[in-house]
Amino acid sequence: MAKMKTCSGFNECPGMIEQLRELAEAEPFVPFTIRMQTGVRYLVKKADQIQFTHYGSLKVLARSVGKHGNPEDFTERIQWRIFNVNAIAEIIL
Repeated sequence: MAKMKTCSGFNECPGMIEQLRELAEAEPFVPFTIRMQTGVRYLVKKADQIQFTHYGSLKVLARSVGKHGNPEDFTERIQWRIFNVNAIAEIIL
């Protein structure tokens, strides 16, 4: 498993979007994981799980778990998340 170190902290990450676009458009598509500075990881299994907004921001279709109302009521859903690319620690292939 190869790791691509993309940035450190919340510093400017030149080329981050370009690296992610290359991975998203690769033929054949190779699954990869995005690890955030917080340690949270997002697995991108298929090309249709990653997009870019018209402003150029990264969007990933990711699973999220949250509580709604009752603390005993945990729900799991899949939704689009828009990422701050400066908060990405690494891309893991």
